[in-house]
Amino acid sequence: MNILPCPFCGKPAEYVCEDDHHGEYFRLGCPDDECAGHWTYYTEPQENAEECIARWNRRSHLPQMRQPT
Repeated sequence: MNILPCPFCGKPAEYVCEDDHHGEYFRLGCPDDECAGHWTYYTEPQENAEECIARWNRRSHLPQMRQPT
């Protein structure tokens, strides 16, 4: 499934699957730690990953800010 860019900064969003002592999880979002879209963590089972990506892709993009003149 295609992941759209971050709606806040326009950088490519990322999907990463990992596991730790709590079990398997995935994270989805902007990898830029200074961005409002920074990693949105999901600890859902993998079968919900496509639904979460679909939600990410449905988010509205912010309008372009005009530069002060």
